[in-house]
Amino acid sequence: MTKPIAIRADPTKQFFVRMLTRDIELLDAILDLIDNCIDGVIRSDKSKKNTKSSKPYDGFYAKITANNKKFVIEDNCGGIPQKIAENVAFRMGRPSDEELVGSGVKIEKQGTVGVYGIGMKRAIFKMGEHAVVATEHGDTAFKVEITQEWMKSSSWDLEMNEVPVTGTKGTRIEVTKLREEIARDFSQDANFLEDLYRNASELFTIIIEKGFLILINGVKVNPVSLSLLVTTGANGSASVSPYVFKGKIGQVSIEIVVGFYREPYKLPESDDIDDPRNEVRQAGWSVVCNDRLVLYGDKTHMTGWGLKPIPRFHNQYNAIAGTVTLRSDDPELLPLNTTKHKIEVNFGVYYRIVEWMKDGVRPFIDFTNEWKGRLPDTAPQFKNAKPMPVADIPQKLLEEKHKKVPAGRLGDSGAEATERSSNLPAPPRDTGSQQIRFTKSTAEISEVGRAILGDESAKPSDVGEECFNQVLRDIRAKAKKKT
Repeated sequence: MTKPIAIRADPTKQFFVRMLTRDIELLDAILDLIDNCIDGVIRSDKSKKNTKSSKPYDGFYAKITANNKKFVIEDNCGGIPQKIAENVAFRMGRPSDEELVGSGVKIEKQGTVGVYGIGMKRAIFKMGEHAVVATEHGDTAFKVEITQEWMKSSSWDLEMNEVPVTGTKGTRIEVTKLREEIARDFSQDANFLEDLYRNASELFTIIIEKGFLILINGVKVNPVSLSLLVTTGANGSASVSPYVFKGKIGQVSIEIVVGFYREPYKLPESDDIDDPRNEVRQAGWSVVCNDRLVLYGDKTHMTGWGLKPIPRFHNQYNAIAGTVTLRSDDPELLPLNTTKHKIEVNFGVYYRIVEWMKDGVRPFIDFTNEWKGRLPDTAPQFKNAKPMPVADIPQKLLEEKHKKVPAGRLGDSGAEATERSSNLPAPPRDTGSQQIRFTKSTAEISEVGRAILGDESAKPSDVGEECFNQVLRDIRAKAKKKT
């Protein structure tokens, strides 16, 4: 019997890199690098000592420089420990727990979203063919260079060289020899950097509010709004308030808050539900996983819209906003997809959460339906409305009124939760009046206003009301003549 012949079955480096970067967008790749910076903060000693602070990320930063020549991201978030760099950080994928133990490596996952997988390498390969990663942790500093020659070789080994310690505990990644399409995206003529700014302001809005600084080409990234209106009556209790749910299933903590983020009787400047302006963008549901705003203003079936008995999102609901906040020491229990910037709707506890989201949003949908055509009548209810940060609402409102959620409804004998029902004004009894509303061009309104009121700049509502009154007078005059 002849001896078996060994054949090669390992992937070529070029094929692996091509497949690794094919299914990720440049935007997600860069956001992943910022995620790594924040995970570094969470793992750092300074962060652990600051867990009770409202600004646990204060003093930490991630600075990005991007142009058609290079991409640089640098931070002061603790750097990469040498053992992790040697055994994990530069490998294509995360080693097994057994292999990590054998290498004497311990990776803390508490409160993070990454576990040293493929994010850094994937981002580098996505952008260019040459990179230098320099990092400083503790009393050691080193750099690793990825060259075009390495990309073309069959060897997967890289060299790590010590460099002088500077005192800044952090990491700097510089990518040069950018791919042509990446250089084009980073040019001043493209809109990519604007999209990066907007997405960073959304995804990291909570972390920014907790003190973290993100700069993109020297421009500070500001957080988006995540607040809901709460009005208080004379006795101090909330007369208009959101629905609140707070609980824990297994190792995942859950908070659900939904209400009005702006006065429902005020029409937005745009009817486009995808308008980037905050007044429309916050409408719908936002999902937060370990402080990352992975969905902002979602209006699809992923957050229950269009799933019975909830209708599909419509402009009528563009004053309604909800936020789901999920936390776990183990990021693998959260419904994050591989980019960590979207969710897997059928993962873990999320499918149960959607049912509570639907319960919470239902009264606000009913409110807009019941007040349809007379929303201006609700203005007095919102006269004293003040925005309250979503993060503060569960604690502040659950102190007033709350009830325990039955175990049967939670679907888990070990789970526990409390909730607070929303409080909304009931519609008045029908007074026999209805609102008439239609749209005409500005030129036509001016023409009619000039003819019937002698004022071409008259308010459209005044023009419409006078038209109706004239027609009504004519109808009644004709009826009187017949009698």
